[in-house]
Amino acid sequence: MEILLISQAIKKRFENPDENREVPMATVELVNLGHATALRGTFEPGWKWSECVKPIVGTDSCEVEHLGYLVSGSMVIRMDDGSEITFKAGDAAPTYRLATMNGCQQVRRACFSIFREPLTTRNLKSLEPSG
Repeated sequence: MEILLISQAIKKRFENPDENREVPMATVELVNLGHATALRGTFEPGWKWSECVKPIVGTDSCEVEHLGYLVSGSMVIRMDDGSEITFKAGDAAPTYRLATMNGCQQVRRACFSIFREPLTTRNLKSLEPSG
């Protein structure tokens, strides 16, 4: 197992993100931290990855490896093999492939990814609009 060592201390806040992404029924703020990226997403009731993100990225499911922490609300996480679990406020989970809002309240989520090279030099298909 290869371990990626982070050699530089970096601190950023979501209030001043490096990038804002507007997708249907959601707002996403990204901060780039060298070899890592952090994302804060706010998802409105009724949001579904398959309806709100799939048309933008052109993949059947999310292809970005990340860890997530649900700050508030509830969502159903589904893997490519069809298994699913309900993710509630306070839960942490590894990568998922599809997500659907569960319930009628807004969801806030934080996700974290670490890459072998800085994010700016990597083509992340699931984060870039297709076309």
